[in-house]
Amino acid sequence: MSYLYVTADKIGMQSGGGLVTKEESQALEEFAVSKGEAIIKWGRDELVGGSDPWGWDQVLFQKLCGDIEGLPKLLHIYSGSMSNSVQWTKSSLTYTCAAHRISDSKKAHEDLGIQYNYPHLIDKELWKKYSSGYWDSNVLIVPSKHSELVVNEQMDDLGIKDRPKVVIIPHGCEVPIQGIKPLPSTFVVGYLGSFGADKGL
Repeated sequence: MSYLYVTADKIGMQSGGGLVTKEESQALEEFAVSKGEAIIKWGRDELVGGSDPWGWDQVLFQKLCGDIEGLPKLLHIYSGSMSNSVQWTKSSLTYTCAAHRISDSKKAHEDLGIQYNYPHLIDKELWKKYSSGYWDSNVLIVPSKHSELVVNEQMDDLGIKDRPKVVIIPHGCEVPIQGIKPLPSTFVVGYLGSFGADKGL
């Protein structure tokens, strides 16, 4: 195998993350083809049996050990925790991480009266285990300057010395070029996406 793209999302479906995975996996596939190389894509349907935040890593590890011949030259992971698999493969690794500042997310939940029930984010040892795949990567891809700031704060907090290169690639959107009409007297904003305290709405 030459390239492996892995995500706990359904590629191209279900969520904003699913749309990002479609663009990312397509870009990696085009790169692989230009090099005459093969690519395998594993999304949620291929990681069946896993559950967030730990199960997908276990399924990926089992697949890497038994379902393929040879380890990938390049492994790209979109979000989720795949730390054990990352440590085992020792492939060239890129990782997309849409980083939120945990303290801000926790406060937003509390302000709304919602329990922040994510022990893997607020327990320092669990967080270190959950996030270690990020810090083991060669390149960590984030969608904004804010996310870049957050991941650098997180590495400072954990005392990470040998750090991945952090690169900003905005998620972006498809902007219509033709057929845009003048603003009406009443302008209604629509939002389509996941709703929750983490989203900063």
